Amino acid sequence: MRKKTFYSLLFVYLVFMGTFTVWFFRKFWETKGLLEESWYSGSPQEVVMRYSGLATVPLVISVFTVMFTRMFTSAGNTLESTDTEFLVVQKNILQNNLEQTFLFLVNYFPVATELSNETLALVGLLFVSSRLLYYLSYPLGVLVGFQPLRGPGFILSFGLTVSLLKLNIYKLVEKVNLTTC
Repeated sequence: MRKKTFYSLLFVYLVFMGTFTVWFFRKFWETKGLLEESWYSGSPQEVVMRYSGLATVPLVISVFTVMFTRMFTSAGNTLESTDTEFLVVQKNILQNNLEQTFLFLVNYFPVATELSNETLALVGLLFVSSRLLYYLSYPLGVLVGFQPLRGPGFILSFGLTVSLLKLNIYKLVEKVNLTTC
């Protein structure tokens, strides 16, 4: 009975998230070129602030998923020590989204003065896309029994974060070298 409940919840979840993802990309990705100018207009700080807010969307979705699972099922009963498989998966996704979003934002803000506005917008959109891909592929991997499905979303988001970190370190070392010469 427990597995049937898990698969029912997972199916509803995947349908909802799939619908949301299609809507998201149809709404925000219809552009004439790679990105419309309005997507990266303003100062670099304004662009970074805009996409930093957007970067929290997968995190907020994770929070709401865990919250609704706790509210509408017995999975979130804090008096019991057992969680359903669905809730365990959602908690893992929430934890990973929290970690990745924090690391990304800490490295995204300092590059505002180093990259063009269009590049800043693309990096922000790639991060959000990669986290949504992770959010969808993790439970799908659990459903079909193939955990590496979550890999591409994780690798893309972590790769972006590491790239930003390397850029920040390079710029820091460059500035230190210039001031000590």
